[in-house]
Amino acid sequence: MKKLFTFILSLLLVGAYTTASAQQNIYVWKDGNLSVVSAASIDSVSFSVDFNITTSAAFSVTNSSFKVVASVSLNDKVKSFSVLPEVGVCYSDENRKPTYEDSCVPLGGNITDYTANIGDVQSGTTYYYRTYVKLFDEVYYDSNVMSVTTLGIKPVVIDGHVFVDLGLPSGLLWAETNVGASSPSETGCYYAWGETENKHDYSWDSYKWYDKGVISKYNEIDGKTTLMASDDVATVKWGKGCRMPSISEFRELHSECSWTWNSDKGCDGYLVTGPSGCTIFIPVSNSLGFGSVILNPFCGSLWTVSVDPGNCNKALCFSFGYPFIEGICSDNRFCGRTVRPVAER
Repeated sequence: MKKLFTFILSLLLVGAYTTASAQQNIYVWKDGNLSVVSAASIDSVSFSVDFNITTSAAFSVTNSSFKVVASVSLNDKVKSFSVLPEVGVCYSDENRKPTYEDSCVPLGGNITDYTANIGDVQSGTTYYYRTYVKLFDEVYYDSNVMSVTTLGIKPVVIDGHVFVDLGLPSGLLWAETNVGASSPSETGCYYAWGETENKHDYSWDSYKWYDKGVISKYNEIDGKTTLMASDDVATVKWGKGCRMPSISEFRELHSECSWTWNSDKGCDGYLVTGPSGCTIFIPVSNSLGFGSVILNPFCGSLWTVSVDPGNCNKALCFSFGYPFIEGICSDNRFCGRTVRPVAER
């Protein structure tokens, strides 16, 4: 889409100054080039630039990404920029006219064609997108907004938390992130089993349900083998309807999904792909104990809701590493581990 932009640049300054007599500079357009001149030699300058900004239809669309071609060109009178603009694509699943304030993928400073890979998007979701050009503090857009719907099933949002339908036989939804994490690649917070606050000391001395050498809850006397909602950190932190997974639910996730070792933004872990084609990423999260010592630096582990039936001092967790996934194992309840919530529709 052809755009004609006129710049009035008498107020654009380069650098900082401390006295009234200090030199001030401005950007000016001269002979097809953007240059810097002394403000003392000119009061104001205006110039016009013909930008041709276009955005292609999406292609290579998947559950979590799509590609577009962003094109920017100038009129024949413009020779070059000595100050490069920023060319990119902005997109949103809510704003039908996305702007620079929404999600953006910067592509470069050259006036040319770019192929933009838009990742970290949700499956089964419609996104609106367009090319932008940012020059100084001004942002200019392709007036034609494009849209695309990613493949797969749209995630379910419960109290602001995203859950993914992997297409499991049980219909169970798995959270996109661990408790305390702001993105799938973050490990989130560490919790002792049955506690709802993270801390710095993971030991029997600091464990909530340990008193004078004896486990005080979820033991042989009370017969409780599964966490109550009040002791389930997924429920406490994320609200009713969210909870920690059971042993059978972890086994279903393991057996029914494809597990691919991957590195998401520099974090090692498994990309888990369900029968629906939707995915979740489970990062290596280690485990903490005996203060805050990392016990398993090359493995990940997530708590289940269950006490070890053979030893109430321990609880069951799901352990994984590369190249082997250990599956369900048992460890001391005071250890700090991450939690991946689940929910039902």
